[in-house]
Amino acid sequence: MSKRTKFGVVVFTAAVMLAGFLLLRAGCPCCMPVSLPSTSQPDRTVSPTLDGPSHAMVIIHESEAKPLSEEPRREGRTYSVANQANTAPDSSTLVYDNGLTFEANLSKLKTLCSHDPDPKTLEFRSRAFLSQLLDHVPTDGAVILDELYSGEGRPFYRNVLLACFMKTGVNPKDDSLWTVALRQGESETVRATATILLSQTAVSRSRPADILHLIRDGDSDVRVSALQVAPQHMDQTVFDVTRSLAVSNDDIHVRLAAINAIGASDWQGSQSILLGVVTDIQTAASAPFSLESVLKRSAVADLDMSDPTNFRLVQDMATETNEDPGVRRKALVRLGQSKTPGVLTVITSVLDSTPDTEAVVLKGCIEALLAIGTDAAMGAANRRVEHISDQQVKRMLILLIERSKSS
Repeated sequence: MSKRTKFGVVVFTAAVMLAGFLLLRAGCPCCMPVSLPSTSQPDRTVSPTLDGPSHAMVIIHESEAKPLSEEPRREGRTYSVANQANTAPDSSTLVYDNGLTFEANLSKLKTLCSHDPDPKTLEFRSRAFLSQLLDHVPTDGAVILDELYSGEGRPFYRNVLLACFMKTGVNPKDDSLWTVALRQGESETVRATATILLSQTAVSRSRPADILHLIRDGDSDVRVSALQVAPQHMDQTVFDVTRSLAVSNDDIHVRLAAINAIGASDWQGSQSILLGVVTDIQTAASAPFSLESVLKRSAVADLDMSDPTNFRLVQDMATETNEDPGVRRKALVRLGQSKTPGVLTVITSVLDSTPDTEAVVLKGCIEALLAIGTDAAMGAANRRVEHISDQQVKRMLILLIERSKSS
């Protein structure tokens, strides 16, 4: 089964988008801008926020025309500054001084953070400053590493240090990130961010014992971050612990991360675990977009479609009108991606029988046909869209088709 980048986010607060920008500027190849779902599997890149990491708690927006939130909400560590985005800078805004050294400017930020611990305010006051700070990161990274190893500074400041570190020429980077992630006394938000960044750096050596330590951490964010990195450091013990979390865990975020980790690994037995998750979780159209459906869709995303049992199960979910619409959409897309002979007939049958008001299932059908990509598939998609009476749904699907042509 082909493997894709497994982890990430498609529902962003303004804070997450800013952090993604910072890490993109820092040279993290995985922190690319994320668009709405394409004809393939939704992208799952990761962008840690400056106040802490953001996890793949949301798999998809089910409809661009009629967004349906499916995010298992996390409390306390995310924030939005969307309403402040166009506010003009004032005297409290931190300004990068080109007449000072990088180290001196970094010290200004550290001082600001010590006086104002509120990450929401800090982000707003230092936004332009951070952009310029990343433009002046010294290649050797000595100043940044000294600050990281000192353990000094508030979490916001230390997460900025991590973003700056990712732009340095230090290689390998993973040893330094492990030092931060495992440091006793380091804040959970910083340890979680350092752990996420490990998934975006080359692995100089496998560290299953260390990743197991983080998976068993007392902080949920750290555990989720560690599970995102687990496939790179898998051994039998890590796999067994991850499997246990995927099958059952009270924290849905941890369980989702564990399912994703199982799906991203090639470890023997991973497919049977995913199949078990799909068959054990009961979802229905009468209770759409439940938290359980998020788990089920994530497992469906990594089922090996070359396996006849998996293929029949996914086809049954795609055609079952009583199934959760989000699960049906995921199943339809997987059918299209499999390009197995006969799936075009199955998908067009679902497309033609689905009412115009069921935007999520219709979108799944169109995405599946676009994944097939043949003239016959494109013709079926265009014909159905042309006759949709709900203008909002029609516009959404037309936009989806047009985007596929330009990609």
